[in-house]
Amino acid sequence: MKEFNYIIFGGGCAGLSLAYELNNSGKLKDKSLAIIETRKEYKRDKTWSFWKIRDHNFEDCVIKSWDNFIVSTKGKSCKISNDQFKYQTINSDLFYKKIINQISKNKNIQFIKKGKICGNAKLIFPKDRRLPGKNKIEVSRITVSD
Repeated sequence: MKEFNYIIFGGGCAGLSLAYELNNSGKLKDKSLAIIETRKEYKRDKTWSFWKIRDHNFEDCVIKSWDNFIVSTKGKSCKISNDQFKYQTINSDLFYKKIINQISKNKNIQFIKKGKICGNAKLIFPKDRRLPGKNKIEVSRITVSD
């Protein structure tokens, strides 16, 4: 059995982005991270599109960027330019390759494809569940075994 300081459940866009940011920030320098992901291989299975409202670390994964668009209604069209917030699309294949290449260099990060997770975990939610920032997870110990 192996113990980890951090565990990310799911190695998709959100899970890999979190692992990438933790790694780049130096927070995994002396901490271990397990990424629980059942897929056998990463391939181009998605594209993600979003409004770029600030700089991000994935510019090299962007395959298309728009600074204008057309809104059409019955009998009328309007072209809108948006130089401030570009609409971008990221290719999942480029994203996966970039992230996995980067985080695989850190010996403290391990992908878990199969196994059994055991441990004690306590989830604490506030009375008002509309406040996601106030949710808290307390974990006393989690281990992963084959």
